[in-house]
Amino acid sequence: MTGKLLLLLIVGCLAFMPLKNHKAEEDRETLEGAWIAVSFELSGQKLPDAAFKDTKLVLTDGRYTYQNDQGTYKLIPADDPKAPKAMDITGMDGPNKGKTFLAIYELTGDTLKICYDLSGQTRPKEFTTKVGTKQFLATYKREQDPKPSGKVSVQQQPPTNQKEQRMELGNFSISLAVKDIEASRSFYEKFGFKVFMGDAAQKWLIMKNGDHAIGLFQGMFEKNILTFNPGWDSNAQNLPTFTDVRELQRQLKAKGVKLQKEADEKTTGPASFVAVDPDGNQILVDQHR
Repeated sequence: MTGKLLLLLIVGCLAFMPLKNHKAEEDRETLEGAWIAVSFELSGQKLPDAAFKDTKLVLTDGRYTYQNDQGTYKLIPADDPKAPKAMDITGMDGPNKGKTFLAIYELTGDTLKICYDLSGQTRPKEFTTKVGTKQFLATYKREQDPKPSGKVSVQQQPPTNQKEQRMELGNFSISLAVKDIEASRSFYEKFGFKVFMGDAAQKWLIMKNGDHAIGLFQGMFEKNILTFNPGWDSNAQNLPTFTDVRELQRQLKAKGVKLQKEADEKTTGPASFVAVDPDGNQILVDQHR
């Protein structure tokens, strides 16, 4: 599936299992969790490691998140027991918003493969890509739970009585709504940013300078979006301790910040809320764990 982005859709391409009769929804629980990207292939060519290094696909309750790309995935029952398992991926937010991709997936142990056509017109029949097509193949490894450290995470600790609590917001990225993607690329190259993902012809590019990443998107949304990911570092890796998104929400509301969208404080795990600054820029606080 496409913060490292267009390829975020690729994320939707889930795993593979022995080909036999199955009920698609039975795979849901097995597929859910965090998956680390290990290989991307597009149009018959392997993509460089820089295109997906340290990126992660998260599948939860029929939804996917891959950097700044978010949406839903639906497992499709197979009519032919010999055919690859199928899923439909629909972007809800980010560079793939409004697009649906017909994918196949294969899950073997802790390895997940997802293959689809970026044109969205056909569903692949095998886990390969060919020159001259827009076929995309992604391979992921299941993220292993870290060994217990004996430390208690911030999200598990009760609120303190401090007058001012530190806002631990986690990883930061920004998606820019640009008017001319080539002019913007040239401009940010002067600041040392280099393209490591994207397609200027499709009006999106991801550029990086060290640990700093920006997304350039032409005609995909009206306002710039600032994104914070509690629980992740700058490489989208899990932090040992962090402040839960719901606690951050409570702190901001206590300070009088009005939210456009709120996280359900009765839940645990992945959640998000949205605020808007005085200039109309959206601030997305999105927790994936």
